[in-house]
Amino acid sequence: MQSLKFIRTAKLFSLGISVLLGSGIFLFYLLVYSHYLYFQEQNQMFLFTTDYLLDRIAHPGGFCEYLSSFFIQFYIHSWLGAFIIALLLVVLQRLVLFLFHKLEVARLFDALSVIPCLLYWALLCNENYMLTVLIAQLFVLLAGIIYANTSRVNIRIAYWVIGLVLLYIVAGGIYWIYGILVILLEIIYFKQLSNGGKIAFALIGICVIIVLPLISKYIFTMPYPLELLWRGVGYYRFVTIFPPVLFVVWSTTVCFPFIMNMCSQCRIKNQLLVTILLIIGTCGIGSLLVYATCDKRRESELKYDYYLRYSLWNRIMKESQKSLPTTPFEMIITNLSLAQTGRMGDYMFHYPENNLETLLPPFNQDFKFSFAIADIYYHLGLTNIAQRLTFEGMESIPDAQKSSRAIKRLAETNLINGSIEVAYKYMRLLERTIFYRVWAKNELSGEKEVLVESGWRKMKTMKPENDFLFSENRTMAMLESLINKNPNNRIACEYLLAYTLLKRDLRNFMDSLPLMKRWYNNRIPVHYQEALMLVCFFDSNQENFLQSHISMEIVNRFKRFMQIYQQNPKDERLKDFSNTFWHYYYSL
Repeated sequence: MQSLKFIRTAKLFSLGISVLLGSGIFLFYLLVYSHYLYFQEQNQMFLFTTDYLLDRIAHPGGFCEYLSSFFIQFYIHSWLGAFIIALLLVVLQRLVLFLFHKLEVARLFDALSVIPCLLYWALLCNENYMLTVLIAQLFVLLAGIIYANTSRVNIRIAYWVIGLVLLYIVAGGIYWIYGILVILLEIIYFKQLSNGGKIAFALIGICVIIVLPLISKYIFTMPYPLELLWRGVGYYRFVTIFPPVLFVVWSTTVCFPFIMNMCSQCRIKNQLLVTILLIIGTCGIGSLLVYATCDKRRESELKYDYYLRYSLWNRIMKESQKSLPTTPFEMIITNLSLAQTGRMGDYMFHYPENNLETLLPPFNQDFKFSFAIADIYYHLGLTNIAQRLTFEGMESIPDAQKSSRAIKRLAETNLINGSIEVAYKYMRLLERTIFYRVWAKNELSGEKEVLVESGWRKMKTMKPENDFLFSENRTMAMLESLINKNPNNRIACEYLLAYTLLKRDLRNFMDSLPLMKRWYNNRIPVHYQEALMLVCFFDSNQENFLQSHISMEIVNRFKRFMQIYQQNPKDERLKDFSNTFWHYYYSL
């Protein structure tokens, strides 16, 4: 009875470990790292087509990549993405635990079965490590467990060779880890082969491991160099890079049960105390490892990008007020939100990092920022520029994936431009997805003329009449062209005034100032009043005309600012004016 009670308690204990691990991972990705999930989803597009399947499995490990893409499409909902990662990592922990019990590792070490999961959790905190690497590891462990449950030697040898071949096709370069796992099982667990048999067994496996990539080079259609066929592709976003840490994690995962087998042979007196210490130590080390590897700054940028993607302007403003933007990328999106919510003239200098580069940024070949930069121009009404940047951004994705976000935007820009057939081509792709299918079907079901003239009328009116050569040196002309085409383009107006101030171009600011009357009636935003005050200071002839538009509070504050500045330009008291145009103008 005591034995049965102990077994029941041990099972509950191991189940509790799995539940605790899964809950922790789920809550982490749901509450702390959710925008990492959205980023992964937008940089791929899973299609339910035979061509897509054949294309993905056309190289070793392609099937795991296919499964990875299938799962990642659900990341569009953070709770689904968090659940999928938690489930896969818990499956990994249960497979490791199964090997623990197969090797008769003492039950008090069950808590340590989460260590390989913690390593993979830390890996996946880096956006460039793909889910493929975790799925491939699950296939390896599953194949090893089947091998461990095969009792006859001749069947095991045949299964080993066949398993290496199948794993190479399905999981890719990780296949040789299966060879290590099998050799360890034969030496430590089965102990049926003689010394000569073990050597012959190992040599057979080594030969198969070496020969497989050589053969596959002439079978698979993907033009990968031989080195990549040995190491594997699809595990890391940059195909030509293979981080050595992957070898460490792979090897640790398959060797760990055997290490624990040796540790369990030691005599331990106070098993309860050791179990408690192991649980506390594992939780502590795991927390530190995940904390050290998760990129909180990048997660913050991805949060801004997500809000931009769905035009959540008030959410962006709330986020920027809660914590000032710390990177140029965050400031770029904050500036667009200021313009969209009509707060540019009152708050743009409340952000110390604001400058010309964070207003209208140049195209960045880094795929991490390209779609957001394209969206800036899209909301301004520069549809052709947005279309080009979106396409180039998608083509710059390192692993040559297509992007669901980009394809949808390309469909929209072509609809605006009247290129209906091209737009339909993109929408037919989206029609073969799960989460973009409804949108694509709704658009495809509409009449062509109605679709362009009603659904996209607002964006079409913002588009310039004539194309022009895009240049970062012609920002003023570009914004003026937008306003001349559509005087109701408030975003372009806000950007034009902001551009003149950030460039410290008071003359063009004065010329452009009348544009804001339709938006603010008799009220002039604070920063524009501050610029007018500076114009009065430089040109006394304008003082009588302009001061009627400036509040006494601004006048008195400017006098105080200039009094301090003229006495000592490095006076600490000038920090009280850090949220003013004057502070920016004098670059204090």
